[in-house]
Amino acid sequence: MTEARARATAGWSYGAPYDIYDHPSWERMKEERWGLTDPAVRELEFVALLDDDDALAGFLRFMPRGLHPSVGLGLRPDLCGRGLGARALEQLEQEAVRRWGSVTLELSVRTFNE
Repeated sequence: MTEARARATAGWSYGAPYDIYDHPSWERMKEERWGLTDPAVRELEFVALLDDDDALAGFLRFMPRGLHPSVGLGLRPDLCGRGLGARALEQLEQEAVRRWGSVTLELSVRTFNE
């Protein structure tokens, strides 16, 4: 995940009830110390998901905390609801295997999130 790709998430805005995932401006993200804005955290925890044109389609996040690594994923707002979740989870699984081999992952999903 390059800084340019991380910056591309600035301003991502989702409709309710998904607006809890909105990204503010890059400057505000930096002020609030979002992981995406820290080069060391980006390198360690984030992976860019790219579309067929190599544009940022979303990201994966691997947080090695606790007993099992915690994972997260985010899709660009205009791509949500298009059935790409399975493809994103496939890439998440491949990256987890590359990083740790066989491992149990923890994924938290809000109950309203389809």
